[in-house]
Amino acid sequence: MAFYQNSEFKGTDYDGSSKPKFSDLPIEVVYKIVDKLEPVHRIFLRYVSKSLRTIVDDLQYPLRQMEFHEIENGLKIFLNHVEKVKFTRTKNGCEVKTRYQKAVIKGGNYLELALGLLESILSNPRLRLNSLIFGHHHNAKVFSYCIKTLAANEKIPKIYTANLSISASKPTIIKHTVSGITGLLSLISKDELKILKLKTADEATMAEVMRTEFFKTIQATKIHKSVLENSIFIDFG
Repeated sequence: MAFYQNSEFKGTDYDGSSKPKFSDLPIEVVYKIVDKLEPVHRIFLRYVSKSLRTIVDDLQYPLRQMEFHEIENGLKIFLNHVEKVKFTRTKNGCEVKTRYQKAVIKGGNYLELALGLLESILSNPRLRLNSLIFGHHHNAKVFSYCIKTLAANEKIPKIYTANLSISASKPTIIKHTVSGITGLLSLISKDELKILKLKTADEATMAEVMRTEFFKTIQATKIHKSVLENSIFIDFG
């Protein structure tokens, strides 16, 4: 591998005759390798071992924007505005597709896999997002299940994001997901959140959201309505 010819290996025990094991590499080299990985590959690397999970979590996370979209028979995850992973339900399991490869998992549950990946992202203690987006496009029950499951996940201690957006195709879907939204808000760092956007939420639903525990200890400075986007924005200044 060309990487092993880099100057970082000078003065080490590697003489070029054979590829060293990953576990034999100097720790500073491992850090440099991991630091060059794309966000989605770092996430997968966390599952390999506790030591690699520690390294991944110790590095500054190269992720500022994340989107989670419920679509027909599947879920999509975007990282930094680029679609990275798509989970699709199949007859006998599910299909997982990234930008580089596709795998069919017999007996796999696309919801569990997608939510497991989200858990890995959102549980990273160094994650600092500019925006976090949840979008409903097809199945209201699946969308509500995902929101509520994430909200109840005790492995996600706190989510740091400046902007939180929850979008649905119909006002009733936002209304029926208020309990999940409330749980999700409980995970959001109040010191970081600047804008909460609810797309297609009616005023009654917004009023219900603002009566939740989250708003008892925080004061919204402005509430905006966008007719063009059919959205309501809560500005925390």
